[in-house]
Amino acid sequence: MFTLETITLDATDPTDARAFYDKAFGLTDQISVRQGPGTGAGRPFTISLVVGQPSTVDSLVDSALAAGATSLKPVEKSFWGYGGIVQAPDGSVWKVATSAKKDRGPATREIDDIVLAVNEAVSNAVEHADQPGFAAEVRVAGRQYTEPDGGRRVVIGVSDNRRWRPEHAPHGMGLLVIHTCMDDVQFDRGHDVTTLVMTSVRVPPPAGCG
Repeated sequence: MFTLETITLDATDPTDARAFYDKAFGLTDQISVRQGPGTGAGRPFTISLVVGQPSTVDSLVDSALAAGATSLKPVEKSFWGYGGIVQAPDGSVWKVATSAKKDRGPATREIDDIVLAVNEAVSNAVEHADQPGFAAEVRVAGRQYTEPDGGRRVVIGVSDNRRWRPEHAPHGMGLLVIHTCMDDVQFDRGHDVTTLVMTSVRVPPPAGCG
């Protein structure tokens, strides 16, 4: 089984970059920063933080701006939901978004790992097909299963009828994000269908079970 605990970013000042990600998003454990040249505004990727509701988007974006980020796209409602884009002082571009248009509870700062992984998988299927244009069809299916001791996991499959780009082709950080968010990732390139099967991190059984 292949898993990743962190995403590593290059920054000219790793100490400042680590402090920013802690203050902005609370990602002390998920983001690793190393000394490097960075690429400023020319970074060829955007990192997405998918959350549960608009108030959480506002909280994360506001704290990012307060910590020194620059707004690239103000937070706003759209056809697909609610979100905005900021650029960190190290040059990385971050999209903070939710598919929900209304709050369903108190504001939190929780990032939805499963939703983020599915978002990245669908985006890859649509954007990185090796043929011109978009994938003609993308299918998403999932189920939750309970383990004998009451622990729970979610298994999600994302399939499309186009072949993704070969492994050696240039690509962004989508698969890295997926591996970071999920406990197990299986990738199958068939003749006509590409399928990504993702298994979530185990949720322990409720207290008192077993």
